[in-house]
Amino acid sequence: MQRGTGRGEEAKGKKEEFEKALQQAGALDHLDFHKKSLEEVLASLDTNQEEGLSEEKAREKLNRVGPNKLKERATRSWYVKLLIEMFGLFQNLLWVAAALSFLGYGLTPSDNTNVLLPEC
Repeated sequence: MQRGTGRGEEAKGKKEEFEKALQQAGALDHLDFHKKSLEEVLASLDTNQEEGLSEEKAREKLNRVGPNKLKERATRSWYVKLLIEMFGLFQNLLWVAAALSFLGYGLTPSDNTNVLLPEC
């Protein structure tokens, strides 16, 4: 059995994912509308300034690229948000400090000098 095959496959997968992202970024090289004149932009988009897209062209582009809609992000449930807030890095330090405080009080409950508690 070879050692380290899992890490090599994982690295290969990440490399392929990175190369795919580079290719997608390269596919956006043609988006240079800011460098062109208005007439060139309108010609490249196959439309005109007065009338816009015809119904047929709009339907064709809608079928080809889909609707102009943002995808909804998955939201976290309230209890996951609560757990994230309660157990972050700084919060963990506070939990440890509270635990040490209770531990220190529990070791000598009759001696109140280690915890500032008012006399009852």
